[in-house]
Amino acid sequence: MYLKFPVILVHCTLLSLIPAHHVPHTLVEKGDWIDLSYPISEETIRWPGTRSFELLEQAQKNTSFYYRSNDFCTNEHMGTHMDAPSHFFQDRWTVDQVPITNLVAQAIVMDVVKKVDRNPLYQIEEEDILEWENYNGKIPSGAVLFMYSGWGARWGNQNAYFNTDDISDNTTFKFPGFHPDAVKWLVRNRNIVGLATDGPSIEYGKATGENFPAHVIVAEKNIYNLENVRNVDKLPPRGFFILVAPLRSRGGSGGPARVFAYVPKAASRYLSYIRTHALEGIHGGSSSDSSEMRGKRHRGHTHDFDNAAYQDALRVVYNHITSPKWFISEIRLEYYDMCMGEHYGSHIDSPSHFWRGSWDSSQIPAAHLLALPGVKIDVSEAASKDPNYQLSMNDVISFEQKHGQIPNDAVVFMYSGWGKKFDDPVEFFGTENYTDPKYFHFPGFHKGAIEFLIRERSVVALGVDTASIDHGQSTEYEGHVLGAKNNVIFLENVAHLDEIPSKDMTVILSCDHAFVSPGPPHHRNRVQREGMECSKKIMVCGAVSVKGRSPLVVVDPQQVKINAEEYERVLRKILPSVKRLYGEEEWIWVQDSAPSHRCPEM
Repeated sequence: MYLKFPVILVHCTLLSLIPAHHVPHTLVEKGDWIDLSYPISEETIRWPGTRSFELLEQAQKNTSFYYRSNDFCTNEHMGTHMDAPSHFFQDRWTVDQVPITNLVAQAIVMDVVKKVDRNPLYQIEEEDILEWENYNGKIPSGAVLFMYSGWGARWGNQNAYFNTDDISDNTTFKFPGFHPDAVKWLVRNRNIVGLATDGPSIEYGKATGENFPAHVIVAEKNIYNLENVRNVDKLPPRGFFILVAPLRSRGGSGGPARVFAYVPKAASRYLSYIRTHALEGIHGGSSSDSSEMRGKRHRGHTHDFDNAAYQDALRVVYNHITSPKWFISEIRLEYYDMCMGEHYGSHIDSPSHFWRGSWDSSQIPAAHLLALPGVKIDVSEAASKDPNYQLSMNDVISFEQKHGQIPNDAVVFMYSGWGKKFDDPVEFFGTENYTDPKYFHFPGFHKGAIEFLIRERSVVALGVDTASIDHGQSTEYEGHVLGAKNNVIFLENVAHLDEIPSKDMTVILSCDHAFVSPGPPHHRNRVQREGMECSKKIMVCGAVSVKGRSPLVVVDPQQVKINAEEYERVLRKILPSVKRLYGEEEWIWVQDSAPSHRCPEM
């Protein structure tokens, strides 16, 4: 399993429209980010018969500095999660193959709360869809359809959530879902990319013993599902978009997901109006034009850890293609369990990793993850001459003399050129003894520069294209300690920094709050420790503009490309059609080096 933390970079020239000097940022000022995900812990509700979540402490100690890290085990389909199409249909997309453009999407909500109150086995039917469209307009192309049943109120009590006295007998489950005929109608008549529910499954309860027909229908068409979604009651009927970041598991049938919704304030006000007027069974809708979220291709900013040098680290990963005993033999079900460390590939270090009492990954405020100003300081020339180079105060001063003052509350990336070495551990760690940290040689941030950026620029996060914020020969990890003490987030092994500008960009981080634990462990444990270390989902396919005329470019899984003059319209109408805006643009494919992965057609 190869798992990634998503990082989104938005190249933007509209600083007058996006003032990059404070948190919360403009997107927060003009709308609301809503977290649609439940945290994962030992208490998280899971599908009966699957393994529970287990957090395994690997290190928590005080030497000359505090250090903490964990391993964990989990099933793919627990908590808020994605079902990839391969979960129920052979030779369909695995979770790492779902196109980036399907992970950022317009979304709609169908409210069937009152119908579910009368019948807990209620299934959304074609009639519900047509009734919704009568009030709200046609379902936009490329949308994700959410069912709002009110079932989330039962979360936390497994018997109540599955609505049964016998949790071991799936034939007794009673919860709402989508009717297979309605799903067939959607597949044939509406170009949806996903279905989502605030309940345990897109199937109604009894269908879990009836061949899972809705799952099979959407899986065949490469449509994914989101299950156990939180806070659906806070979403309007339409006029918002979602960002979906499942754990990236190469070949996986799904994975726990961090899901965000962005709801413009106009849509939020409309939601209040509709609920005040209590329309029976549905919400009224917006009059805005429907638009497509099926943008062009995009560029991810994480690395995939799929190469021979690290195969030994995968020994504890459990891969299963199996069927629980109560599935009839005709059903093809694929799912996986996984055990790993918290960290691999592109990842986030939460502050509690190196400072007791600082934020763990569940405590990082949304304002420190969403729509942050970003800058890149290029030290590649110096690093090519000195592999132990440390980005210094002189580098910061030189950058500001050339580009202007680094905005407050920013993410500052160090570009050393080390990303091109990533697939060769000897080059990447600067030694043939790459399992022993004392031989490591790679660049990092100098403590003095970090101290200045925290004190004078109030940085929110620092990122590097190397294995660690601290340079390879560091033994005290002063940068980690200083940043962690001040609740600064660190991003390590960040890919493609050569392709982003030096300034005028916005960064969105999706730090999964799943593990109520620190961020990933430090690089010294990465290769030598048995077990695979974890980072989170990021897609590896993308595209770049040949003509380079896009002043606003989202550069990671949640992506849309629009022109500057369209920016205000985007904020009002939620990301109008990329296809319409860029129909004549030329694009070239870009792809990571993983030989087993091929970008799907878009």
